[in-house]
Amino acid sequence: VAAGDATLVGVLGALGVDASTPSLVARELRRPPARMLEPVLVAWDGRLPDAALTVRGSAGRRATVRIVPTDADGDGVERRVGIDGSTLGLAAAFPEPLAQGYHRLELRAGRREGSATVIAAPRVAPGIGEPTWGVFAPLHAIRGPDDWGVGSFTDLERMQTWLRARGGDVLATLPMLAAFLDEPFEPSPYSPASRLFWNELHVDVTNAPGIGDSPEARRVLDDVGFRRELDELRKGALVDHRRAMAAKRRVLAPLAESVLRARPPASFRRWLDQRDGAVDFARFRAEVDLTRTWWGDWDAPARDGHLPGDPMDDELGRYHLYVQWAADLQIDRIATGAGGGGLYLDLPLGVNGASYDVWRHRAVFATGASAGAPPDMFFTGGQDWGFPPMHPERSREDGYGYAVACIRQLLRSASVLRIDHVMGLHRLYWIPRGLPPTAGAYVRSRPDEWYAILNLEATRAGAIVVGEDLGTVPAEVRRAMSRHGVHRSYVVQYEARPGEDPLLPDPPGRSLATTNTHDMVPWAAWAHGDDVGLSVELGMTDPGDGRVAREQRRATVAQLRSFLRERGFRPGRGEHGLLEATLAFLAASDAAVVVATLDDLWGERRPQNVPGTTDRPNWRVRHEHTLDALDDVAGVDAALRRIAAARDRASVIGTGEAGAA
Repeated sequence: VAAGDATLVGVLGALGVDASTPSLVARELRRPPARMLEPVLVAWDGRLPDAALTVRGSAGRRATVRIVPTDADGDGVERRVGIDGSTLGLAAAFPEPLAQGYHRLELRAGRREGSATVIAAPRVAPGIGEPTWGVFAPLHAIRGPDDWGVGSFTDLERMQTWLRARGGDVLATLPMLAAFLDEPFEPSPYSPASRLFWNELHVDVTNAPGIGDSPEARRVLDDVGFRRELDELRKGALVDHRRAMAAKRRVLAPLAESVLRARPPASFRRWLDQRDGAVDFARFRAEVDLTRTWWGDWDAPARDGHLPGDPMDDELGRYHLYVQWAADLQIDRIATGAGGGGLYLDLPLGVNGASYDVWRHRAVFATGASAGAPPDMFFTGGQDWGFPPMHPERSREDGYGYAVACIRQLLRSASVLRIDHVMGLHRLYWIPRGLPPTAGAYVRSRPDEWYAILNLEATRAGAIVVGEDLGTVPAEVRRAMSRHGVHRSYVVQYEARPGEDPLLPDPPGRSLATTNTHDMVPWAAWAHGDDVGLSVELGMTDPGDGRVAREQRRATVAQLRSFLRERGFRPGRGEHGLLEATLAFLAASDAAVVVATLDDLWGERRPQNVPGTTDRPNWRVRHEHTLDALDDVAGVDAALRRIAAARDRASVIGTGEAGAA
């Protein structure tokens, strides 16, 4: 570490290594290893590899190794294992494949002992059977027949039923995870209050447990002023997160008291026994409500993870237990009920620094740094995303327990799991606390261990994994994705190569194909060059360059029309005709899944999110049309029928050369 190198000193400090002086660096380099072997081993397809010992043994020595399953019944197996220099010969000693799952390896060599987590996982993640398709609709944006200014889990279930009736299988939405919607306030789905629990904002109050038996809740619902409030929320063009949550809580709070205070139902008790961490989470959220501050401002020992009392003994605690129970019940209906399943959920890269997860699982987070991105042509000053990265080595020492819990939380309901910023499985850009985003450095992880967890959990859930690999991604990342069966992301607005022939490459077989993402402008806005105007407005593009870029966009749109005609996909008039033909091109391809952004189908031009901004209505834009009215919206039904027909032909032909649609 060079003297005065603030970036390296800061990153090493966040990793727990004091490198502030040359003598401390030298001491760290001389420090002997504290463990006998690496904390995690991957047994691909159950085959144990030989393991490197961090403490050297002598050639010819032998050790005793016991391997015990930790998430299944079994007594384990014990063998004598040879040591060759610094290599533990596990492969020869354990020739039989381990059962899929997590195992504990216990090692004894002389007076020394060591242990490791073994992940026995399929080398390749599950694929999808027949080509399928669906739509993307942010849950907050969905307008139900009787919503409260924001989409509910019941509205998501209704949309799933609507989609299934048209032949679609996959309903994609933004993260629905717990959020801070009071104090602190952070409505972004990519900065959740926890990746282990749901956002109660989306609970359908009128279908919540016990709603028909609570006079207190009914009095609120019947109040004239309250119903006027709901009418105003329902008519809004934007979600008012704080106001909508306050309205729902006015009913949910007395409802929780009616259901849980005196004699909680047996179904709730069963849920409480099975829902890991629910009591702890409710206690944390109750303390946040009480103090209206983040945990970093609490007094010790609360700040350090020690909160007394049972949440069932106070009103705030009972509220947070009740809403998580209600959320689980309503989401389970989508995943297991008639016409359910097929949810495409997103695992955010990080979690809010004030979150329950960082408070409870602090050891696996590097709180002395934040994740971000280095400078590029769009963000010349780099990006600081504001959340603490996960500590690679402490996560391994934890056996990835927290990470596995986050993945399982989503795979309880999802048939498609998207990994936000999949490059983060390999390396992540860390910015030491107090330094600007330009002064960060990449910190590497152990990607094989992450892929093993994803493959194992997806196989158990019968789900496919999609990696968000857009933009500049090292070739090694895509090679690893291909090797392990993780689907790529194919996005037309990224893949278009103006002036080249062909304009668009064919989507690969293991990919999820769409026209845009939630971080891009809608299709009509892209076709009109609205994103260029936005870039100029934000000072990211010079006005003169903006004029050139608009001309280039017009040329790209014209080239796309020609490309589609040559491929036999006859685009109609306007941006909607172009969209319909583009979606048909994707649907006729080898892509495993094709997803249409729902509000593109009626020409929406407002973006859901403008990255790097705080003065825009990010995560607030609601759909123009209600669920009940979708069948009457011009262009929606025709576009979906064309996608369904092209997918059917792709399924029969088994190739992207489906021709005219």
